Amino acid sequence: MNKTSVAVVLALVGSLCGCATTGYQHASETSSAISGARTLTVKIQQSIDAAVTNLQSLTSQAEINLRQPYERLSVAVDTLDGQVANLTDQAQVIKARGKAYTKDWQQELGSYQNSAIRVRSAERLNQVTADFQTIDQQFDVAGQSLRPLLASLKDVRLYLKTDLTSAGVASIQEQLGNVTNQASSAQQALQSLLAELDQVGHKLSPVTQVVEQPSPSTEQPTPSTQEATPSTEQPSPGK
Repeated sequence: MNKTSVAVVLALVGSLCGCATTGYQHASETSSAISGARTLTVKIQQSIDAAVTNLQSLTSQAEINLRQPYERLSVAVDTLDGQVANLTDQAQVIKARGKAYTKDWQQELGSYQNSAIRVRSAERLNQVTADFQTIDQQFDVAGQSLRPLLASLKDVRLYLKTDLTSAGVASIQEQLGNVTNQASSAQQALQSLLAELDQVGHKLSPVTQVVEQPSPSTEQPTPSTQEATPSTEQPSPGK
């Protein structure tokens, strides 16, 4: 994390500790940070897809001008580099907000007069703490997949910067295949991170989405057959 990012996180922690923030406000702020991390994670997935697509274009038999896919690859690598750094910062922000939230929650446990409610609150605190720990672990797993992928992409870009020829591309064919496999592993890790962010973010949000049910129809069903009208005609007496 760069110095500016460290300062931002420290300032955030200080503001959280120095202000009288309610529990649900802590939860809402953390949920907002999780939403931002989710958006960034999706963008990282898109950048990885762009990098892999242009790697494949470099090895395509139909590709004549190697400069175009190389330049697009270079842009995707630069974009991914910045996004991965931002994701690390986002993880630290979520961790800081989560700690502030659970710390205040822990301090409030002794204020309950009703022991049953106090026990229930402690149980919920343990659940929320476990959720934050799981998110932190998912961030670590994603980072462990992204860092080697980014390093490999940078190496490929540097190599082709000097030898952007068909022979040069062919000489690192095996390395390009390894990058594609690394990209697949990173996408899986990011998908798991997304699932956890969605789950915990929904739990922490004070806004509940209500699914509207369709109102019952007031129209009367149309009978499929016409009911026979009873005949009023009297039978004639027999002769």
